[in-house]
Amino acid sequence: MTEKSSAPKGNPPLSALREQVAELRLRARVAQAQPERLETLGCGRSAAVRIFDPDARPGSSLSAERDVRRRQDELSKLLRERGPMRLIGAQTGEALAARIAKLHVSHPNFAAATDYLLQEEILARHQSKGLAGIRLLLHGGAGLGKTDYALHLAELIGLPTQVIGFSSAQASAALGGSETYWSNSEPGIVWKELIQGDFANWVCVMDEIDKADKRAGDPLGALYQLLEERSARIFTDKSVPWLPVDASHINWVATANHLDLIHPAILSRFTVVEAMELTFEQRAQLAQRLYRQVVDEHGLQRKLSETLEDKALEQLARGSVRDLKRILRQAVATALRRGATRIEVSAETPARAHARAIGFIRQGADR
Repeated sequence: MTEKSSAPKGNPPLSALREQVAELRLRARVAQAQPERLETLGCGRSAAVRIFDPDARPGSSLSAERDVRRRQDELSKLLRERGPMRLIGAQTGEALAARIAKLHVSHPNFAAATDYLLQEEILARHQSKGLAGIRLLLHGGAGLGKTDYALHLAELIGLPTQVIGFSSAQASAALGGSETYWSNSEPGIVWKELIQGDFANWVCVMDEIDKADKRAGDPLGALYQLLEERSARIFTDKSVPWLPVDASHINWVATANHLDLIHPAILSRFTVVEAMELTFEQRAQLAQRLYRQVVDEHGLQRKLSETLEDKALEQLARGSVRDLKRILRQAVATALRRGATRIEVSAETPARAHARAIGFIRQGADR
C-alpha cells in the first residue's frame, strides 16, 4: 500500500501507475542490494511514501553558465533514476519492541529515553506504521554514552544512519545545503539521504548540538523547519530550491552537554531526556558484558575464561566506563601474549581513565 505525502499532479490514474512502478523498482533495488534488509525491517509489508513531486522541474535560470545547466540536468537525471518513492523501515510490532527494550539492559542510565521510544512504538503500531518522526534530545555530562546510545538504537532498529558532529560544523550547509550562487553549491545531508537513499525514516544523529559554531551561519537553522512535522513535509534545500522534499519521516536523535546553549525554540521541538550516571553495580555489569563481546568478537572462547575475576571486575567498575572497551582489549591482548587464561587489570589503568568523564565507548565514536 502506498502512502502519499500530497496529492500528485496530472492525470490521477497515470500518476498512481507511475508511483506503483516507482515503488516496485525501489523494492527490487533494495531486495537486490540488501536482501536481508526487507525481512529485517519488515519492509515487505510496509507502505512506501512519496517524498517529492516527480513533475517538479527547475525554473528558467538567468545564468547562461554551462555549469549551471549541466548541474540541473544531472540533478534531474538523478531524480528520474531514483524515483519519488521511499520505504518506511522499522515496522512496529513485538519484534521491534523487543529490540528496543534491549536498551534497558545495555544502557540502563537511559531508561527514560528507552521508555519514550517504546511509547512511540506502541502508538505507531496501532496505526500500522513504522517508527518515524522521532525527535529525541539526550543531554547530560560529557562521557555518559549519549552518542553510543543513539548509534546503538539505530543499529537495533536497522535503519540507515547519518551522523553530524556539530562541534566541527561551520555553517548551516551540513543540514540544509548551500546557496545556489556558490560555484560549489551542493545539497545538505537531509536532501542527499532522502534522494540517494532508500528509506524515508532514516536516523540522523546530531552529536553535541550545543557546540554548534554560529560565526559562519547557524548550523542548526534548518532544524526550525525540519523538526516541525507540517513544515518538514515541504522542506527545501538551499542548493535545490525548486524541489520541496518530505522530510517529516526522519528520526532525529541529538546529544548535548548544556541545554542553556541551545535556542528554546529548538529545545521545544524535542523530547528532552537527561542521561543518568551509572551506579557501581551497573558499571560492573557493563564491564562483564563488554568483556564477553571482546572475547566473542575475536573467537577467544577457548583461550580465555568466560567471566572476569572479581578483582579485575572491581578495578574496571571503579574506573571510567568510557574507556572500558579499550582497557579490556588491552588486557585481553596482554593475556594472550603471556599465554594466560584470565586477564589482569592494574589499579593504575582505571585510575588514570577515571580522570575522564564516565560513559560508554563504541568504536571510539562517543564523546
